This record gives sequence, C-alpha cells and structure tokens, in this order.
Amino acid sequence: MKKWAYIFLINGLSLLMNGQTTPTNSCTKVIETFKESFNKKEPQLFYDLLSKSFQKEFSLDSYIQFTNQIQEQYGYITACVWSRSEDGAEVYKVEHQKDNLQLSLFCNSGGGVDGLQILPWKDKAATTIRTNYLSDNLKNDSLSIVVDKAVEDFMKTPANCGLSIAVLKDGKTSFYNYGETKRQNSQLPNSKSIYEIGSISKVFAGLLLAKAIEDKKVKPDDDIRKYLPANCKTLTAGGQAITLKHLVTHTSNLPRVPEDLMNGKMDTLNPYAHYTKDMVFHYLSTLKIDNKPGQKMDYSNLGMALLGIILSDVYKESFDNLAQKHIAQPFGMTNTRMLLTKEEMSRFVDGYNSEGENTPHWDLADLCAAGGLRSSAEDMVRFMEVNLKAEQNFVKTAQELLFESGRDKMGMAWVIQKTKSGNTLIWHNGGTYGFSSFAGMLKEKNCAVVVLANSGNRTDDIALNILKYLQK
Repeated sequence: MKKWAYIFLINGLSLLMNGQTTPTNSCTKVIETFKESFNKKEPQLFYDLLSKSFQKEFSLDSYIQFTNQIQEQYGYITACVWSRSEDGAEVYKVEHQKDNLQLSLFCNSGGGVDGLQILPWKDKAATTIRTNYLSDNLKNDSLSIVVDKAVEDFMKTPANCGLSIAVLKDGKTSFYNYGETKRQNSQLPNSKSIYEIGSISKVFAGLLLAKAIEDKKVKPDDDIRKYLPANCKTLTAGGQAITLKHLVTHTSNLPRVPEDLMNGKMDTLNPYAHYTKDMVFHYLSTLKIDNKPGQKMDYSNLGMALLGIILSDVYKESFDNLAQKHIAQPFGMTNTRMLLTKEEMSRFVDGYNSEGENTPHWDLADLCAAGGLRSSAEDMVRFMEVNLKAEQNFVKTAQELLFESGRDKMGMAWVIQKTKSGNTLIWHNGGTYGFSSFAGMLKEKNCAVVVLANSGNRTDDIALNILKYLQK
C-alpha cells in the first residue's frame, strides 16, 4: 500500500497537544468540503482551504494528481466518520467504494488546512497487542520503572520495532533498550546501535552557525543572498531580505519543502535523495514570497537545508564533515555522521514506517542539514551532556532565545519551552519514514533524555513522560 503523506517529510515541531473528544467546528466543515470536492471531481473547492504556506509546498497540480490516484484505486467516498484527535490532527475514517482510508486533517483556527495525511485504515479494536518483547531494563529502581512504563504503549504496538533510550541525570547516564534491530531477528539494540536522527540534525546546523559566527565567517543578520548565486539575487520575503537568523529560527517564510520536490526522479520512499544543491538554487531563483520574514515561526526543511548549504560553502567542506570536525569529534561522539563506515553500517538498524513496513534508509545528500545525520544513543547522550554544560561559547550562543511569538520560542534550531513545573525544556525531535527521535534537556534539573526508535511513529510522549518524572 502506497503511503500518501503531505504534512511533512521530516517531523515538525508539534508538542504538548491538548486532547479532544470531539472534532473542532472548523474541521467539521473542512471534512464536508473534502468529501464534496472529491466526489464532484472539483479539487479547487478543497484546495482553496489549504493555508498559503501549505499551498506553497503542495501545488494544485500535485493535489489533483494525488486525489486522482486515490479515486482510481478506491473509488468515491461514501462516508467520513470522525475517529479521534491525535497529535494535533482530527482523524477520520473515510469510507470509499472499495476500501477504507484514514484521513488526518490539521485544521487551523481560521477554518483552513495546514496539513493532511492519508493512510490505510486500521481498526484499532482489531489491532493485536504485543506483550513479549526484548529489553535490558532490569526495572530495579524508580527511574527504570518509569522508563518501562513510558515505553509500554509504544512497544505493545506491533508496528513498532525497537528503541534505545539514554537518560542523563546529575552526571550519571543510564541506557535502556527495547525490541529488535530488525524485525524477528531477536537482536536487542544497544547504546551503540545507529539510528537516523532526522530533524535533530537541524540542531547541528544551529551549532555550526553559532560556530561560524564565533569564527567571524558570517554574521547572524547577513542577507542570505550574499552566499547565493547571482540567479537568486531577487529572492526576498515581502520585499525584505532573508537572513541567516531567519533560516535558523524557521522565520524565513520559505516553504517547508521545495514545491518541485516531487518532480523528476523523486523516490517516494527516499524523497530527498535526488534533490541537489543546484536544484535548491534554481528553485529559489523562481520563488516569490509575499510575507515579511521574522514575524512568525513556520517550520521549513528547505530553510535549514539551505543554511547547511551556505555553511558548507563558507567553510568549503561538506556539512557532514563540518558536523564531525566541529561537533562530533570535539564532543567525543565517534559514530555520528551521514556517510557511515562499513563497520557502522553493521550497527545501522532497519527502519519501519508507521504501519510497521520495512522502509529504506533515507539519503539527504546536499540537504543533510535538514535531517540527514545518523547517530547512536551513546553519542547523542554525550551530545546532550555537552549542551547541558554549555562550556563552549558557541554552544551557549546556540541556546540563547532568538525568536519569541506566543508559545513559539526558538534558539539556533533549539526549541525552547516552559514546562508546567516552571522549568525550561530545550529540545528537538526528528523523524523519517522509518525512524523517530527526541532529544531534550532541563537545565534547572541538570538532566537530559534521548529516545531513538527504528519506527516511524513518534517518540515524543516517551521522552516527555520521563522528563516529567525527572522534574520531581
């Protein structure tokens, strides 16, 4: 079954969503319009409800192709039944003539659509629960018991495969591993097992920007056109220059992904592999942005990838090499990079999508800064330990508040939030089709948590439950 997913290609930054027991009024109207538009073959009716930022990354032609494929395979819609609220979306069972699909709608307060995702429908009541899975958690103290409880629902879900968790508290690190490195191989992952860390790679880009500023290679308020080819000289946002600061705080108004990403040789299971630096520059040369930068946070994989490209050009080294030279090696991280050695490949676990299907590893090539790095729990907890101490000036700089609007607070790629207990959580999550990850720290409590999974389903709740305990 092909998976259609146009809400993200790497996990965004949703966290701490409020639960609901009924759909929002705005989504109720949206789902009615979706059904009408689909059955009448009038795609413009629904497409007009997509937010401007979503339309930038999902053209009308792409939407028409998308709905035509579904209609050809599944037929007309006979009913749309609300199921639940989940991860900020309203989830509907969409009953077609030939089979049922699951539609997740991300509706905004203005009655528009910020994202959608369509998957095969799975009746939760009929889903089996896995009760036997491997683990090295001895459950011999309060922390290990909390960790075991936090992973219970995740590991009981058959679609999920394995987990590696690291908890750092007052200088002491504890590792906990669950499941398998590859389905049915009976091999438990360990602290050296390597995972795709997805968008946590963006934090490396933020740190490298801070290092470039410290090295006087760049300035945060530099117009990005200073580092782009001549064909991008007209690139502005609302008539104003986009700066490096805008890129690293997701306030540039650049689309989440290039609109032409799905053109040409795109592999739907490895969507960034074909997209080169030159293609980024060509896309930017054609881009028109109406809204001014620096006004609001609008998550952009393209913006962070561009930051990585700029830093690579400034230093005349690949982003992968820069991440190793200025971060991984000085921090004592021996297994963190995009291009793995032969020995590291032997420890690179298999990935499984949200439905539990084996999925290829991703190759982000020139777009590595957006989400192309791989790492282990051992390396990532070391990464968090260095960031927790923040003894280096550039590490400290990357954590300083650069943008604030309502609940949105950003450092250099780090997300900054106040917890209900009044502590400051500095974090980032990540995800590719076959992997999910979370890394967060509480400065006031001198602790950090890393969760790496070889499953596409999010791990945020696991990390947040552990962090909640660590605040006591």
